[in-house]
Amino acid sequence: GAEDGVAVAFIEEGIVYGDLPMVTLVPEDQACHEEKTILLPVGRMLPYPWSPTILPAQVLRLGGLAIVPVPFEITTISGRRLRASVLAQLEAAGVTRAVIAGLSNGYSSYVSTREEYAIQHYEGAFTQFGPWTLAAWQQEFSEVAEALRDGVQAPHKAMPLDLSDDQIINVPGVVADSPCALLDAALCPFDKFGDVVVAPPAGAAPGDLVKITFRGAHPRNNLRTGTGYLEVQRDDGGMFTAVARDWDPETRFRWRRTGGPLSPTSEVDVEWRIPADVVPGTYRIVYFGDAKSLFGAFTPISGTSPTFTVQ
Repeated sequence: GAEDGVAVAFIEEGIVYGDLPMVTLVPEDQACHEEKTILLPVGRMLPYPWSPTILPAQVLRLGGLAIVPVPFEITTISGRRLRASVLAQLEAAGVTRAVIAGLSNGYSSYVSTREEYAIQHYEGAFTQFGPWTLAAWQQEFSEVAEALRDGVQAPHKAMPLDLSDDQIINVPGVVADSPCALLDAALCPFDKFGDVVVAPPAGAAPGDLVKITFRGAHPRNNLRTGTGYLEVQRDDGGMFTAVARDWDPETRFRWRRTGGPLSPTSEVDVEWRIPADVVPGTYRIVYFGDAKSLFGAFTPISGTSPTFTVQ
């Protein structure tokens, strides 16, 4: 539990072993976890543990900066102690600053200090591997930092498990995309992906919200990492130049299924909140996606809005 709510009605923040009847499912684990009351032994679940058993430690160096990617959430003081452990190994090599980069390379809940663990508030109770989790991580990251300093191979102890093919996926996959109610785009002579359903206004001004709706496809077909689902483009003498994309704060991308949960049709809203420092001119918005056919083939799609003027 935490200040903003509890997951199980009778388990609140700050309960330590002994506050409730001293009953535990796995006595040998309880001894290792000390103050934590074990509700469910996730590390002993079959056929695979519900908690990671092998995790990576990594340290990167950029000049005088050390980057410490961590596969967990970390409290403020835990982060300070971990950074200090890394710097203790790298200061002789000219590294003067270390930063934590999480969540990276995996996920294993929280890492708290021994003191935070003892009171079993949210972060301490979410520290899965017992009261000395932080100390263990300090030891491992120090080893990696020492190897980095000395220019030798860091010790390789085990490989994280790849359970990609052993997970139960509760979200159903995309069956098919179509620009009309029929299941295949080839059967839709009058509709096509990228058609503009709601056009932009003829003119807009800084601060206005421009919203355009396209016939689209499910975004899970292609996450388009590094390329994006949209571009705001400005006319520069007959050549359109991208001035904003879906990772910019003034844009928003919304997808929705239309026609019911079993329908193959969907629409995409692209919104652009025009910034105050916009360059006046002629603009358009382009949507990018990928459509899945009934037979499982993926096809890139796109749609381009009519142009509009920004004063």
